[in-house]
Amino acid sequence: MRPSVAQHPRFAPTLAIVQAGDCPDSSTYVRMKKRAAQEVGIGFRHCALPAEATAEMLIETVKGLNADENV
Repeated sequence: MRPSVAQHPRFAPTLAIVQAGDCPDSSTYVRMKKRAAQEVGIGFRHCALPAEATAEMLIETVKGLNADENV
């Protein structure tokens, strides 16, 4: 079971976005999500990978985020 603010008042959830490459439309989306996270008081993490990122790199990034209880 994931922690919640009700159970742990100091718990601070984090929204994580994985972006491969720097497509302008995707970058705009990431900025909008960052702003939304700030507005509601949750953390934000942008995991920027190069456009040439391999599937293995993406999988390892997601595995790392999945292992983080705050994400």
